[in-house]
Amino acid sequence: MMKRWMLLWAIPFGLAAQDFPVTPHVPPAFETRDVGEVNDGGASITRTRPQTKTRKITYIAVSGIRDWRNTGGQVIQASMLAFDPPPGASKDAALPLVREGRIRLWIEERKKVTEYPLAKLSSQDREFVNQLLEAQKTASKPVEKE
Repeated sequence: MMKRWMLLWAIPFGLAAQDFPVTPHVPPAFETRDVGEVNDGGASITRTRPQTKTRKITYIAVSGIRDWRNTGGQVIQASMLAFDPPPGASKDAALPLVREGRIRLWIEERKKVTEYPLAKLSSQDREFVNQLLEAQKTASKPVEKE
């Protein structure tokens, strides 16, 4: 009788020791919510768009498209542009053509504006820039009344 009792007592523990496949509990469906909806946690998602700033860019050409040659003999087709007036300048002030030893060129082939050092230009092109500077000085002088 003792053997039977031990056998009956060992069966449930023996079955528990064996490996049985276990399936975890899976929720039937996930909850969905809209973006920005407040959940129980009090957190929300909001999208902020950066403010766009409109910038007006004006180029003032002081020469037509011409061949510009550097000291190495390379040629580019470009138009010379005036620089923007310095901050605080009056509207009637002449626009600078040379700034910090550089001129501003619109390169037709690349459709791009670039600044080019005056020292790297050929002597003929430097003379052309000097003629433009002289013409600007004479045009900006006030006319004397007689």
